[in-house]
Amino acid sequence: MNRTTLNAVGVGLASGLLFAGIVAFAGTDAGASADLNMNAPAFSATGTDGKTYTLQSFLEKGPVVLYFIKEGCPVNHRAAPYVTKLTGAYGEKANVVGIYNGDVSSARAWAKEYKAEYTILADPQYKVIRSYKAHYSPWLVAVGKDSKITNVFEGASPASLAKVNSLVASAAGMKLASIDFSGAPSGGG
Repeated sequence: MNRTTLNAVGVGLASGLLFAGIVAFAGTDAGASADLNMNAPAFSATGTDGKTYTLQSFLEKGPVVLYFIKEGCPVNHRAAPYVTKLTGAYGEKANVVGIYNGDVSSARAWAKEYKAEYTILADPQYKVIRSYKAHYSPWLVAVGKDSKITNVFEGASPASLAKVNSLVASAAGMKLASIDFSGAPSGGG
């Protein structure tokens, strides 16, 4: 099933249009996007706690949502508090991982500013960002326990965040948290 078909059935994926206010990552191909059902690219990156993490280490807990963050992105700054609310609602069972396009020190400062209750990984060389073809911030990619990409959200609109909320609740085996996403940035998938 292609992306257009998935949009038609209402799973909330972006149509591939460029949305005003979404900030591009430098050096990424804006014409490409991670494909659904493809194997998620493996990675290894350093977290704000100084530890090294791999995709596999997160998948051992279950499905994961990768949240791509661009330093200085004004749209991401508006979306970040909603991702923090979402992860806070599920505690340690929320398998959400931030991928930050800077060094560990900058990622740590960002995590502190937004009270991130989830792991933030530094990606100063854009290796993870490029491998997932994330070219805008914010950008969210859901990866199933089988390592397949199940959803791509180009932006963090209220509709996208509501779908991510549903995915996280299901993966955590918990009741859907009631979170008001109405103030999240509009546009995006």
